[in-house]
Amino acid sequence: MKKNILIHSCCGPCSIMPLEYLIKKNFNPTIFYYNPNIHLQNEYNLRLASMQRVAEYYALPLIIGSNINFIEKQKNLLIKKELIKEKMQSLFVSDNLMKKAIDKILTKWKIYAEVFQEPEYEKLYIYTQKNYHSFSYEKAQALLRIDAFAFVRYLSTYEEKERCKQCYKERMVKSILFAKEQGFKTFTTTLLYSKYQCHEDICYAIENAIQNINNEFNENPLSFYYSDFRDFWQQGIDKSKELNLYRQKWCGCILSRLESLKQMATREYEKLKKSN
Repeated sequence: MKKNILIHSCCGPCSIMPLEYLIKKNFNPTIFYYNPNIHLQNEYNLRLASMQRVAEYYALPLIIGSNINFIEKQKNLLIKKELIKEKMQSLFVSDNLMKKAIDKILTKWKIYAEVFQEPEYEKLYIYTQKNYHSFSYEKAQALLRIDAFAFVRYLSTYEEKERCKQCYKERMVKSILFAKEQGFKTFTTTLLYSKYQCHEDICYAIENAIQNINNEFNENPLSFYYSDFRDFWQQGIDKSKELNLYRQKWCGCILSRLESLKQMATREYEKLKKSN
């Protein structure tokens, strides 16, 4: 008999190998997509559409988490603009080669995202209980109160080393509460697949949230199903390309996008230096 498990998903490409692994281990996964850190709205749409395609491919239920309560709680926060300004200024240096590298990366990035702006993404198909439900992204946003900027405002109040920890905490607490409410006994996350996330901080956020909720509601305790999905890193990349999924270039929030841009531009800068 298959065992039910709720798996928090960060994106479509990162979900492939965790889902395949769980299915092989005789689990029946339900996907919970809760990622208010993804910014801007267009990027959120691309990643959600990619997740939908993966859910459809494996014929698994996909549930989108609403962050309406979080928005109401955080609506009065102001984003620390100096953080954005500081990161932006660090990109635009006087070196002409660095400017050329940045232009090249931005051009490639724009083209990469535009490839996936196809009509098929205008509708969202959610697979639940062996039925498909279709509605537009505009309606989805109205229903689910997708507001990544509220989350980015919240994250910007923390220093860089703490920002990701808070992001993990918020997403894991909300996902684990949902798992408990829906009667799941086992929980995991696709964040454990990524080589670019802090594995230890993710596990701490999950274990702490599960311990707290089990202490509060001691009937039918929830357990954390741990697996180091990073072992299947390359297989996941290959499969995501085979499925022609949108594969993002940064973690989620605008702050991580700037960090990613700087890293890519620096690598491009080194290439240009060698070629000159």
